[in-house]
Amino acid sequence: MNTATAEKVINPELDKPEVNEVALQPAAADNAAPILALIQQVANDPNSDVDKMERLMAMHIDMVERDAVQAYKKAMSICQSEMPIVVKDAVNDQTDSLYAKFENILITTQSTYTRNGFALSFGTDLSPINGYIRITCEVMHMCGHSKDYFVDLPPDLTGIRGTANKTGIHAAGSTFSYGKRYLFCMIFNIAVANEDNDGTGGPAAQISYISEADEAEIVKLCKATSKAVESCFAYLNKQFGTNYDSLSNLSPEHGTVMINRLEISLAKVANERSAQHANN
Repeated sequence: MNTATAEKVINPELDKPEVNEVALQPAAADNAAPILALIQQVANDPNSDVDKMERLMAMHIDMVERDAVQAYKKAMSICQSEMPIVVKDAVNDQTDSLYAKFENILITTQSTYTRNGFALSFGTDLSPINGYIRITCEVMHMCGHSKDYFVDLPPDLTGIRGTANKTGIHAAGSTFSYGKRYLFCMIFNIAVANEDNDGTGGPAAQISYISEADEAEIVKLCKATSKAVESCFAYLNKQFGTNYDSLSNLSPEHGTVMINRLEISLAKVANERSAQHANN
């Protein structure tokens, strides 16, 4: 009896990841068409007013940018609503706690954010806090708008007991890895849950919250910088699309962001006081 082996034929066009057309469509794609027609009409006129042409071009650019921003916001809203829960897949030997590796987060979520037109570019920059490292992430959208995020972290030089356990290079790499994970989860408001141990085999939606120590640190920093906790919530809610109104509801990642922002403010206050003292 003859047997036939079926080979899978890969079609590059058919095998491309599905793209969310709703998320990628600009908020007002046809708004610029009348202005472009008017610009072309003015350009074809030998007696055209150069100043009018420049104003029309500026208006066109402004409308394109506004449409791109609206498309970015719409895509981000859809993307966050579609984001799967990430399961903690690794153990921190020092704290004996579970965490999600960055590569696991990417594997779980990459198809979701790319389908909605997003791409990421991580990097580093100088931090205004002495000795800290600033981790940056540019979030780019296919419709043209991009947004920059950052977090300032101290070098991960020591273990939980304060004993040095890394070289400078290893500490920088560890800090960069932590920063990427924190930023990524904050940008897309990703929920990280513990593994399910009840035999069902699925992830349990056990979302972690800020520790009491970090909550106390935020209160202390707010007093030191004369900032209201509510203003910090307003920053987080605007930056990350969250809806915080209580410290006890903060995720550990967003708690870290709030602490870092307050430490930056505290450093600025200290520098201003030093400058005033020097001038006096």
